[in-house]
Amino acid sequence: MTTRKLLYWVAAGTAAEAWRRYETESIRLLRVDAALPRWPAHLNGFRVLVVSDMHVRRGAKSPGRREKRLSRILKDIACDVLLVPGDCGNTRNAVRVAVNVLRSACPRYGTYITLGNGENKPWADTQGLVKELQHGGRVLMNESARIDVNGHPVWIAGVDDPFEDKDRLSRALAGIPESEPVILIAHTPEIVTRLHRAKVDLAVCGHTHGGQVCRPDGTAIWTQMSLQTRDALGAGLYLPVHLSDYNKSGVGDARLFVSRGVGTARLPIRLHCRPEIALLTLHGAE
Repeated sequence: MTTRKLLYWVAAGTAAEAWRRYETESIRLLRVDAALPRWPAHLNGFRVLVVSDMHVRRGAKSPGRREKRLSRILKDIACDVLLVPGDCGNTRNAVRVAVNVLRSACPRYGTYITLGNGENKPWADTQGLVKELQHGGRVLMNESARIDVNGHPVWIAGVDDPFEDKDRLSRALAGIPESEPVILIAHTPEIVTRLHRAKVDLAVCGHTHGGQVCRPDGTAIWTQMSLQTRDALGAGLYLPVHLSDYNKSGVGDARLFVSRGVGTARLPIRLHCRPEIALLTLHGAE
């Protein structure tokens, strides 16, 4: 190989690695206004920060570049609740790193976490991971928590991973008055198939990574789900009309938000699909 060709391939490899780092580490903050028909006017402006699918590497004992960047971003965001829909990590060391990053945020009413399929791997110490996650917030496993916002109730319900069929939605919503607002956390958008009898205002999910490797227009090629209609709920805010393909019984007034998440799975690459966290501002529909 000539010196010229060698320099060419070195330059090409350097450029490819720089692009890979940009695509996987340049976390963006997505701001979303979500109009919810049942949302009370006195709760307008309630801010929900979503951090999903951190996928801290298994052997990590300290934060990497992506985790450090996420920590810096979280410190500067004002929010009312932080919701974490699973896949923080699948070893105790990895989850400790994830928890330390999540604690950079200062949500007014707390942090609420559910498990993903990563924490439910057959070889994972799931109970040990739950204990680690509890240092970062309230872990909801088919249960709910009531918070008081200036004397008004908001319910945060969380289910165990629907991807592994561990979710028990009726148990998570038990005891919640039908007239009171509910935000549901579930790892995967496949929870939409269970929403037909639930009084849920907003469901927040991750798992898909937005496709991770996408077409140039940002649409997902594959979303790691069994729901393979249209874009299979790859990322974004979905209205009931969008959800009818997945639940023929209807989902009532529920909205579904799916985050592209922060980390990667299988291969450490993203394409046309930057990592993201999302800040949702909730208000009633006009």
